[in-house]
Amino acid sequence: MRTVIIAGMLAATTVVAALIVGPGWVDWTERRGLVEAAIEHLTGWQVETQGDIRFRILPQPRLDLGRVHVVSGPFGADSVSGQIGALQAVADVSSLITGDLALQRLVLVSPDLHWRRAAAPVEADAEDAAEGGDAEEGEAGDQDGFAGWLHLQSIDRLTVESGQLLISGPDMAAVRVVDLTAGGRISGLPGPAELSLAGRWRGLPLSATVRTGPPTRSGALPLSIAAEVDGVEGDARFAGLLLPSGELSGDIDAMFPDIAGLGRVLAGGEAAEGAARVPVSATAMLDRQGAGARFTSLRLAVGETTGQGTLTVDWQDGLTADLNLALDRLNLGDAEGPAGDLAAAFLARDGLAWLPEALPPGLLEGLSASFDVTINSARLRDSLFTDLRVCGQVDGTSLRLDGILATGPGQTGITVSGAVAVDAEGPAIDLLGRFDSADIRTFLTSLGADLSDLPGDRLRRVVASGRLDGRPGDLRLSGGEVQVDGSQIDIGMAYVAGGAEGGAGGGVPGIGLRLDLDRLDVDRYLPDLASGPATPLLDVLDFAHALAGRVNLNVDATVGSLVVGGDTWQDIRLDATLAGPALSLREARLGAAAGTGLTATGYIADLAALTGLDVRIVGHAAPSLAAVLDLFGWTAPPVLEALGTVDAELVLGGTAEALSVSLLADGSRGHMEFAGTIDDAAAGWETAQIAGTARLRHRSVAELARVVAPPLTLPASLGEADAFAEIALGPGGWTADDVQVVLGPVSLVGSLRSGAEDGWIRGDLRFGRLDLADWLGDAGRWPLDRLGDWSEVPLSGPWPQGWTPVDLDLSGAALTWQDLEITEPQGRLMGDASGVVLERLSGRAMGGRLRADARLAAGPVPDLMGQLVLTDIALEDFLATVLRTDGITGTADLSLAVAGEGRTPAELVRSLSGAGALSVASGEIASLDLAAMDDALARRIDPIDFVDLVRRAGTSGTTGFAAISA
Repeated sequence: MRTVIIAGMLAATTVVAALIVGPGWVDWTERRGLVEAAIEHLTGWQVETQGDIRFRILPQPRLDLGRVHVVSGPFGADSVSGQIGALQAVADVSSLITGDLALQRLVLVSPDLHWRRAAAPVEADAEDAAEGGDAEEGEAGDQDGFAGWLHLQSIDRLTVESGQLLISGPDMAAVRVVDLTAGGRISGLPGPAELSLAGRWRGLPLSATVRTGPPTRSGALPLSIAAEVDGVEGDARFAGLLLPSGELSGDIDAMFPDIAGLGRVLAGGEAAEGAARVPVSATAMLDRQGAGARFTSLRLAVGETTGQGTLTVDWQDGLTADLNLALDRLNLGDAEGPAGDLAAAFLARDGLAWLPEALPPGLLEGLSASFDVTINSARLRDSLFTDLRVCGQVDGTSLRLDGILATGPGQTGITVSGAVAVDAEGPAIDLLGRFDSADIRTFLTSLGADLSDLPGDRLRRVVASGRLDGRPGDLRLSGGEVQVDGSQIDIGMAYVAGGAEGGAGGGVPGIGLRLDLDRLDVDRYLPDLASGPATPLLDVLDFAHALAGRVNLNVDATVGSLVVGGDTWQDIRLDATLAGPALSLREARLGAAAGTGLTATGYIADLAALTGLDVRIVGHAAPSLAAVLDLFGWTAPPVLEALGTVDAELVLGGTAEALSVSLLADGSRGHMEFAGTIDDAAAGWETAQIAGTARLRHRSVAELARVVAPPLTLPASLGEADAFAEIALGPGGWTADDVQVVLGPVSLVGSLRSGAEDGWIRGDLRFGRLDLADWLGDAGRWPLDRLGDWSEVPLSGPWPQGWTPVDLDLSGAALTWQDLEITEPQGRLMGDASGVVLERLSGRAMGGRLRADARLAAGPVPDLMGQLVLTDIALEDFLATVLRTDGITGTADLSLAVAGEGRTPAELVRSLSGAGALSVASGEIASLDLAAMDDALARRIDPIDFVDLVRRAGTSGTTGFAAISA
């Protein structure tokens, strides 16, 4: 009866209002409470209207709300709040009379809603329940009356314009934003309905169609949903029943023809054109009861890969899940294949950071899940992995891996276990791993590695294990062990992120590395490596130079033995720290056979700029320092080889622009010192300027000459050598000032220089008393009349091959050879590959003065040209010195100009020819047979026979003369 009365009153009111108002608008702002109560009754939404409210009856009943504040929505403990910019509702006038409201059009303009997921439910006590019951009863009472009489039956057209939905967890820690538009038709409530939804999530356009059918007799509502991603082929569908109890059951079917294109769009990119299309599909039976769901008969297909399993999800007290999945085979393909396209798609823009954003906020906080995934076989390139299994548990933000197991090519086993936990500081990792391959060559070759240059019996068994724990910014590798063909390697490593610029880490990451290797035969694996260990060792220095300022590195490495390039190095150790640009060497040690070893300690303030150097290198070198430096690819001066086995110390300080150097080398056969500076070496040795003092002492001049100036052979009786000089070396050549040399009985002082243009050594040397007989050995004792005995010594060349050209001004106190003595000698000596030239040799000899010039030119048959002038000499001294005879006295002048050629000294002397003049004054001849001499000269004789002729012609007796010229 009440309904009839209210309907009659409403009909009458409507007719009266229509007659009074007509087609115009009526301001219902004062009826705000009635409108708010009607909306809450019809929709379950509690709202507060804040804008103007207008209503009209003709031509159709229409209600316009200017602005609506949403206080809460019909979602239980979850809360919904926000603003609706405007609301328009157009109704069927007949439905207002019957109370079954039928909306012809409902428009929501610019809704901005916030859905906040509720925290875990808390049990309320009886008093709170009673208070809540009273409140609900009061609210129900407030809504009774006119608003409670209406019942929403249908919406012919629903439109949502420019909507936005914010979704967050209870603590507002994570917020998701969804742009939403909608349009559709709801034929009856409950009853058939069709609703089209469209939205944008992370810039990705999504659309869905929801359809419901007439309820069944049991009250179940048929429900179907079809969803798709705009621009991507394929869709996901659901068909099932929604029971009055809220339970949902049905079938899920999703199919996309191109998984790579789907992945790229989801990751924010675009599908690659021309890439292989790999379809993906999934089907499952869904059974949702209460706060849980079970996916049974789950089937997954990606290309040729198929799998099946079950998934159980429960969110009653936090989210719990249990996944069991078995795949038959998996083809990962190449890095450029479909799998690579899929991986690149998901990692292209921001890795997998989008994945947590796809989940409701706070969902992972209460997550508890277990998973067990098995793969019968997986192929990567040419590698076939079998019996793969990944199992573990997820508890909140912690992951425990019970195991990652796989068997690969070459009888390779891979095992990983441990835990990964995520908290406010990020993920914490604690993983154990083991890699065991009986044939690592097969394993690496299947992955595309080229090992064709490696002998077939090399690199077979490899076993590796270790523990990785810490956080991404503070990782440690402990207990690392690697065995390669029997060689044992122990590894430990720590990694620390750099932190903020200017902080303790200097804004760069830090790495600590410990390495212990018992032995490594590089030649076994790289037999064609020609260089010695210097190349890899110097490469380590170049690598450290490149890392300076980019990473902080602490290394403690030892190697028992290393074979490279045929050389065996032992007892190798590197204990160093690279902190920013600074390098601290606590110990860098390198040992070799015969006790050879080098140890370096010190500090470099800036390795990149090579400033602040304070480095000390000590070592023992055998058989010589030159041989050790040769292992490093450095060409050492021959003098270093002459020192023999050496104990050396090198100290470097300063910068690359101004480097101070101190070298002490104490050898078994000699000693060497150098102290000085090297400037402008930053750009390389080609531009360096070297200056300092050098001293060399050697036990034997003969040994030193044999090494430094082969094929020069000197008598062993010469004794020791001691040399000192102030040297300067640069791109323009070198100079040696204050040269002080002691070679056995000879002392030399002066200066030398060499230009870069021609490479000649020029300078002046002054000596004391020089006896040539000491330097010529037995030949130095032969008299001049036995020059023919030198015939067995070949003249291979006037200037030995490989000798540096010289141009020296010589002077001294005395130059002697047997009975010949030249005092105060002076001259110029030049020698190169074209020959030897002696110019302006002068001095005092045999009571007079001497001047000579000579040139011995190179060629297949060396030739000699010479001039000799003796002035005011004592004829008696000349005969005694040159001819070893006497009998003629007086003062003589002698000039000779000769030329000859020959392959031996004897040939050269016999071929001499030329002109000479002898003038003797105020003398006498004793015991000379002139007739015999005249008879001999009448016959033709060789020039060398003239000496014997004069000696045989001497007899007893004396003949005086005023002058003789010949």
